[in-house]
Amino acid sequence: MDGEGLLIQYLWEGTSCSDNSNHNLKMGLYQREQLLRLASFAHKSKFQFRSAANTYVLYDPKHIAAFMTRTLPSWERHFKIKKDRLLEQLKRGIQKVAVVARAKEGKEGDFQLEWRLKLGKRWLTQGQSDLLFSRLAKGPTLVPKLGILEIPADKAAIISGWSTAYEKGENLPKYMVFSLFAQGSIDFQLSSKLGQWRDLLSQSPVLERGKRLHDFLRPYQREGVLWMRHLLKHNCHALLADEMGLGKTLQVLSLIDTWRIPEKPQLIVCPASVVPVWKNEIIKFFPDMDFKELKRGCDFCSEPKPCVWIASYTQLRRHKPLLNQVDFGYVILDEAQLIKNPDAKVTLACLNIRAVWRIVLTGTPLENRHLDLWTLFRFLMPGLLGSRQYFESMCEHDEAGFTAQLRCQIAPFVLRRRKSEVVKELPKKVEMDLVCPLSTVQHYEYSNLAKKALSDFGNNLDLALSERRMHLFTLLLRLRQICCDPDLLPWRSAELTQSGKISVLLDKVGSILENKRKIVIFSQFVTLLNRVRRALSERFSDVPIHELKGNTLNREEPVSSFQRSRGSGIMLVSLRAGGSGITLNTADYVFLLDPWWNPAVENQAIDRVHRIGQKNTVFVYRMITSGTVEERIQRLKSRKEQVFDDLVGELGKAASLSGSFQSLSELITLSLEKGGGTR
Repeated sequence: MDGEGLLIQYLWEGTSCSDNSNHNLKMGLYQREQLLRLASFAHKSKFQFRSAANTYVLYDPKHIAAFMTRTLPSWERHFKIKKDRLLEQLKRGIQKVAVVARAKEGKEGDFQLEWRLKLGKRWLTQGQSDLLFSRLAKGPTLVPKLGILEIPADKAAIISGWSTAYEKGENLPKYMVFSLFAQGSIDFQLSSKLGQWRDLLSQSPVLERGKRLHDFLRPYQREGVLWMRHLLKHNCHALLADEMGLGKTLQVLSLIDTWRIPEKPQLIVCPASVVPVWKNEIIKFFPDMDFKELKRGCDFCSEPKPCVWIASYTQLRRHKPLLNQVDFGYVILDEAQLIKNPDAKVTLACLNIRAVWRIVLTGTPLENRHLDLWTLFRFLMPGLLGSRQYFESMCEHDEAGFTAQLRCQIAPFVLRRRKSEVVKELPKKVEMDLVCPLSTVQHYEYSNLAKKALSDFGNNLDLALSERRMHLFTLLLRLRQICCDPDLLPWRSAELTQSGKISVLLDKVGSILENKRKIVIFSQFVTLLNRVRRALSERFSDVPIHELKGNTLNREEPVSSFQRSRGSGIMLVSLRAGGSGITLNTADYVFLLDPWWNPAVENQAIDRVHRIGQKNTVFVYRMITSGTVEERIQRLKSRKEQVFDDLVGELGKAASLSGSFQSLSELITLSLEKGGGTR
């Protein structure tokens, strides 16, 4: 055995190494047969021949282990074998080493991690450990004087993840004590100081002496402010995931106001539609707080006196070159699910923000898949959830087990309260699926398009998703448009009466308006909202109709007008323009014209109405066309909601189409199924 592998050198009995090279000139028949036998045996065992030294070498440690434990005894029946004294170590086969991670206190706010390897009771030297670390991805390694050693695969994956996130010897943020890797099978040892620090995070936060919170905060809001302060004070960052309508804006502004960083500017990033909400909350509750809205031509660095900057995600992206020049005190990402795509330009802009303390606000931290959470924590606490590759591979390998592990991992940094738990005076919410029929025109268009799709795509849904994904999604969009109103199809014009949904909506709205109630109608299709407005205006000409769409320049005006008006009223809202950040709690009826495939987005829209200040029971109608793709997607959504609740609810990769439907026909074919009722 040498440092490279297992070495076999053949000699004729009675000769030495020095004269062996000439001995092959005097070979007889027996000697030739032995050489051929040796060559054949060596080839089968994966040895490589070195002609210059008359030797065979086996490099792969796995093959060495197999040779020593299973093959070598058979060789001894044909050859006289003299063994190196180190070969006894190889007879043990592949030996697993234990891994210990030792975390020691470093500078304030960080620590150092030392990896140690152990074989039985013997600690490996630094050189031996480095040899194994350098071959993490290659498996068993031949270590001189010790034999064939291997770091177990699960532990190797953890070490590799740490190595990807941080360089060897680099100081690590204290929050990495809670890293996803630290939840694994490695013996993770903390110094006494780090252990005390970790335990402090689990304690109930208390208000510091000399500080006073505002009287207008509700008890649960006070708890939220103290919880965020508790994390920040201990060098961690916070994800406030309260259900929509519980006042996340007010809690964060109270935090900034009570624990000010006067020498640094603060930054609040939110959707454009929510910028007025932040401005109004500051003016109403914190009149002494200086703030500015980031607009074209503004410069963070030009303001002589630090203030609170309020920026839309779009404006932040446009000002990305300035971000490297400013160190903020607080940075707040509101409706932070907008950065869920880790590769989007707006996400990359947010990652460039430098700040002392980072806070994420979102009622829907997980909309579609576990990677949504990974992106949020990449902003909050880089490295905590490992590399993207490691995170996705773990989720794909064992989603259920990984969800449980991940939930435990993020628990210290996520606060989630439901309205039903903390706002007892909030009236209940009744959700119903309002089943709508297909008109003759809708039935014709839907059947034809479904048949043509099956002819074009075939019935293999997996194949269609992998090879013609965009075409398939276009098909599903067209089918959903037919379910709403055939006039939405590019090739079709239709009367208002040829939409089953519009007909049902008009009848339902008529009975509601008789009782002088207010109604909010949501759709992602602006063209459909235009058609609905026309139908409502014709039927209910005396009822005021307000609109909030993508091209609405003054977003505050229609909302304020709707909220102030007395008596009946209707608000038409497009999802993109008004699905978040606005309050419409003077209404108590909500219609979802085209229920979205994402239940989190749907809930956001509903909570524009069902929020603090609502005095009446809220009735929510999801308008579902019977026997169509809409009805099947509604069943899929219930499973996605369960993924969210499993991971965040009590404080994933949501089911895919191919995992939920066996074939394309099962997903799209028109049927006579009926459904609906109260949820």
